[in-house]
Formats: sequence, structure tokens, C-alpha cells
Amino acid sequence: MMSSPVRWALAFAACAALVALSVLYVDRPVALFFRGLDLPEHMLGRALAALLLLLPLSAAAVGASAVAAWRGAACPAWLQTLSLAGTSCLCAYAVNDLVLKPLFGRYTVGQFVTYPHPYGFVPFGGNILSGFPSGHTALIVAFVGVCWVAVPRLRLLWGLIAAIVLATLLAAGWHFVSDELAGVFVGAAAARATVAAWRVRRSPSAIAYESGRPVQRMPR
Repeated sequence: MMSSPVRWALAFAACAALVALSVLYVDRPVALFFRGLDLPEHMLGRALAALLLLLPLSAAAVGASAVAAWRGAACPAWLQTLSLAGTSCLCAYAVNDLVLKPLFGRYTVGQFVTYPHPYGFVPFGGNILSGFPSGHTALIVAFVGVCWVAVPRLRLLWGLIAAIVLATLLAAGWHFVSDELAGVFVGAAAARATVAAWRVRRSPSAIAYESGRPVQRMPR
């Protein structure tokens, strides 16, 4: 059986290969396809902008959980799950938007579809508004990734939420396919690291619940 580091190394290699193939062959035709559909991009954009509310929500949940722990009060299972998902979100945001985007410096879809159609990367020349990896994708995957483990009975819902966000990002012309692939990896890594750290800190049953009651073990 492969160790966790080996599995993650293989996942990273697979993600890098898919990203490279998407940059070369998939990104531009998909972006032009959705551009040609003349969808209500402004309306979709407003819906996607609401996703950023995950950041203050995450900070509030983490803060409430910390206060409860400081006071020695019992923390409800739902709040523990929410604070754990919030921690994952905040970590994904910090790494993705403050480190990776400036590092890769990729042109956005909006820049690509306007003359003179710039496409590609400007290493170390990016900023928080650059396109790669997708910050919205990283956020939602980081959040639902924790929920996927902590509340397994709703996995269909978590997967559906992530799929809707990813599809909307493409339809609104906010990101290329490769941006989303990289964002999925960043978000999944943040969720996995957060859950692993929590398991080391205390019993897994403290963050998962079933029908409003803690379960015995967090599924792997």
C-alpha cells in the first residue's frame, strides 16, 4: 500500500500533466466556446462573488470555536465542522491568492478574449487578480473537502456544490479549465492537511456528526 506522501506526489504529477495538456489543447477552445454562447456573465459573476463570503464566514467560525475552547465550553459538532472547513478555506486562500497567483502570473480569460489576445504565464509577474490557480475553485474545494470527510452522508450534495461552482466559473468566463484543475488540487491539499492536523490534535469523533450527534470515527 502506498504511503500518503507517495500518493500526493503522484496526484501532483497527474495534476501537473493535466494542467499542461489543458493549457496546450483545451483552455482556449473552451473559453471561446462559452464566450460565443453570450451568457449573462454579469449575473453569473454576481453569484460567484457571493462565494467570497466564505472568507468572513470561515474567520467567524474559527473565532467562535477558539473562544469556546478558551472558555472551556463545549463546542457543538456543527461549529467544529464549520470551523475546520473555515480553517481549510483560509489556508487555501493564503497559499493560492497570496503566493501561487503572483508566482505564476497567468493572463485571465477576460484578457485573452480581448485584442491582442494575450495568453500564457508571466512568472513572478502576477497579482491577486491573476487567473492561475483559480481562487474560487480552491475555496470551494477546500470547504466541501472537509465537509466530505466530516459529513459523509451528504457527499452527493458536497460534490454537486463543487461541480456547480466550477461549471459557473467556466460559463462566466472567469477561468480556464487548467486554472480550475490547479485550484482543485490546492483546495484538496488544504482540506487534507487540515483534517490530518485535526486528527493528530484530538479524536476524529469530535468534528463529525450524524443526525445531530457525534459519530464514532471520521471516515477516511
